[in-house]
Amino acid sequence: MKQAKKRGSIVACRPIMEAVERRQFLSAAITTSVATTSGGSSAVTIHPATTDSSLPAPTIVSPGSGASPGTPLTTLTPTFTWNAVTGVSSMTGYQLNLYDSTAAKLTSIQIASTATSYTPSTALTAGHNYVWNLRIVAQESSGTVTGTESNYLHFQTPGSTTTIGVPVVT
Repeated sequence: MKQAKKRGSIVACRPIMEAVERRQFLSAAITTSVATTSGGSSAVTIHPATTDSSLPAPTIVSPGSGASPGTPLTTLTPTFTWNAVTGVSSMTGYQLNLYDSTAAKLTSIQIASTATSYTPSTALTAGHNYVWNLRIVAQESSGTVTGTESNYLHFQTPGSTTTIGVPVVT
């Protein structure tokens, strides 16, 4: 990854290659640990979350379609919806992966386990193509794990608009 930023529970990263072309995202939930040596120097260790394929994949509903470039939207703040996953006692939430294929930028958002929708608080980029999927996050004896990823849905955000004044004839 070229760049990674963590802001609260949102992790954004810029993949080196087109991850969606490979039908997988390069991001997973991660944990970090920092160890300080007796000499005062620090080392950061990144531990990718383990995938537990026995956990069910969520069914995502909208926005988008299964084919690229996807459904054209009329808003820059779409509501992502899915069917609730039930019967997983260890489930702690969902991980929504949103990939801006125009800018090659992946954003991973952690969402509460009781949610069945998510609307971003900031607008997506106008005129870009996106693809998204969802997986559950669970806490098992081995630590934090993610479940099988859902299918992918593609969509396009509306282009930027310019307002042109209408001449008035008197």
